Amino acid sequence: MLSKNKMMALGVLLSISLCMHAQTWIENVVSENKDVIDSIVVNKDDVYAGRYSYNSYRIYFHQPLEHANPEGEQMPLRAVLLIRKGANLATTLTQCCTTGYDIDDDMWNAPSVYMGNWYYPNGMNEVAIKYKGNWLCIEHRYFGKSVPKNYWKRVEYCTGEEAAADFHALITALKTSLKGKWVMSGVSKGGVVAANQHTLYPDDVDLFMPYSAPFCDGMNDTSMMAYWTTYSWTEELRNQVKSFQRELIQNKQAYNYYKSWSESSFPGYSADFWRADYLMSVVIMDFESHAYWNRQDLKDSLAINQTRKQKLMQQGYSSDYLDAIMAYYCTLSSYEAWDFLSAYSKVTHRAQEAVPVKERLHRVFRPVSINKAYWDASSTAFDYQTLREEGYFGLDFTYLYDADQQDLAKTCNREWIKGRGYVFDNPFNEDVEYDGTMRSKVLEATRMAKRPILYVYGGDDAWTGAAISDDCLDNQLSYKYILNAQNHMACLTTTVGKLQTELWNLVEQLLNTPAGIEELVAYPKTLPQGKGAVYNLSGQQISVNSVFSVSSELPKGVYIVNGKKVWVK
Repeated sequence: MLSKNKMMALGVLLSISLCMHAQTWIENVVSENKDVIDSIVVNKDDVYAGRYSYNSYRIYFHQPLEHANPEGEQMPLRAVLLIRKGANLATTLTQCCTTGYDIDDDMWNAPSVYMGNWYYPNGMNEVAIKYKGNWLCIEHRYFGKSVPKNYWKRVEYCTGEEAAADFHALITALKTSLKGKWVMSGVSKGGVVAANQHTLYPDDVDLFMPYSAPFCDGMNDTSMMAYWTTYSWTEELRNQVKSFQRELIQNKQAYNYYKSWSESSFPGYSADFWRADYLMSVVIMDFESHAYWNRQDLKDSLAINQTRKQKLMQQGYSSDYLDAIMAYYCTLSSYEAWDFLSAYSKVTHRAQEAVPVKERLHRVFRPVSINKAYWDASSTAFDYQTLREEGYFGLDFTYLYDADQQDLAKTCNREWIKGRGYVFDNPFNEDVEYDGTMRSKVLEATRMAKRPILYVYGGDDAWTGAAISDDCLDNQLSYKYILNAQNHMACLTTTVGKLQTELWNLVEQLLNTPAGIEELVAYPKTLPQGKGAVYNLSGQQISVNSVFSVSSELPKGVYIVNGKKVWVK
């Protein structure tokens, strides 16, 4: 936490600034300077803000490295803020987006583009678009530029709990002026962050909306693989992908090529290890396509690449085919596979300089685990959080092998767990063990929610296998929707028909849930005796007698009586 004086000073800065005219409310407060922190400055680089009717700002906000020691070492925290032009700051909704990662250069320089016509609505922005609201995006600690000095020596402070305290401090400061309804959302890891906030600081916002948030139980959670190989997609499409994968694992040329450059970059690993690593890439092809492709696009890509493969083989381009298949199994992208083949030995990739195919492959296919020569803040933070508290998906290679090859498949399973299962190679060779405490807290907070939380998942998304469990949704403030045929970017806007109407009506209802609710009390079809107003969860007053009695029956549901949730069952 910030010191009281520092928090008060920032609160005054924000309050004065936000109350100024919408066009100039911050411009004269402080001139932009990278050394100035705990400030809001006009984002002069965001030249599109006017086009999309926003005023665009950058926020620099120092936070304690360790919130238990607020006067100790400080670290920077960055955020971007869009205030809709003409907005009434006392009533306009604000959507707070938690990426779980960094704010990339494009968003830092021009966040208004993200809210304009160049980007489609998604879980990070669709509520602000729907309600013509403000938008705040906060960078996660240890990602991007929000890092302490010598971050690799202080990774133990890269936790969900410390990050939640960061967000709480900034949101609290901004709410002194942005007094309308607040929604917090995030996608994938960002969705986990939003659920953490609901757990630790439920009063920060009025509605939490985690999208595609996985809650892995350990470092080898096979629930996602069980989901994508059993429930999602269609059987025909699954078989097409599996057929291609089996072709790859039997391609000795492709494996030897992969192994040769991998060993030169990361020596000292066993042949079994590299075999598992190669198979991991083949399996993840399936995983990634589940996450980010829709069914028709994947089907088209498989057909297009099969035709191109046959053409290349007929023409005798075996080495080019090898390069193409290497690119294909990692991207499943029709344009990239074709680009890799252009000019046979060189490729111009999305206007980048032409480079030899194999050099390009070396750039793309680096092993996942951290090597000290390639350390950067974001990869360090991701691997540490994954190992320590978020877990990751597990793989089972047996489904790719025939019955007489199951021993090899089991060897690969063991090597995956031992080797490529995200072994964190930190500078001090310290072991980092998974601790499921935060996950358990999130599940319990969802089960006993005091603030509304709506989980959204895609039916075709591999990560949906690790969705919040149904037994956490027993109360009337916790909801989960799995949207049919949507992927990792599932959202309400791309839903169609009655379901979309139902979802937005639910959001409207949950946003208007009265504040000050303390506990859930169950009553059988009647309300308790006593005096006071009765409201439904949409904030509408129910017409009943001023004195409740056992005869004042109401339909089954949740009501607000004297500031408490009353569950009429």
